[in-house]
Amino acid sequence: MPYHTYVRRHRKHWSLSQEDVARLLAVSQSAASRCENGECEPDLNMALSLQVVFGPSPRALFPALYRKVEEAVMAVAAEMDRELEGKTDPISVRKQQLLTAMSVRSGRSPDEL
Repeated sequence: MPYHTYVRRHRKHWSLSQEDVARLLAVSQSAASRCENGECEPDLNMALSLQVVFGPSPRALFPALYRKVEEAVMAVAAEMDRELEGKTDPISVRKQQLLTAMSVRSGRSPDEL
């Protein structure tokens, strides 16, 4: 489901107009409309503001967008993991711990990096 349908669904659930949402988000009505219609991706401020208004996290409100960002970040993490392979100095070990934690949070096994 495209991310904009989540915004529309939550807005309608709470009987809010696009103007109401725009006012709560401190953006123009056209900016709120563009986000809801999928014409633009929400910036961080809008994503966090939507969480304040509707409750679900940006990850829950925009699952497809989150997956897209997660895939890009995890691709770089995999590169870093390969570069750190076999290194045992304290800084490299600490970085490997972070990459492992990222992998676990993303639902991947550490071997999938």
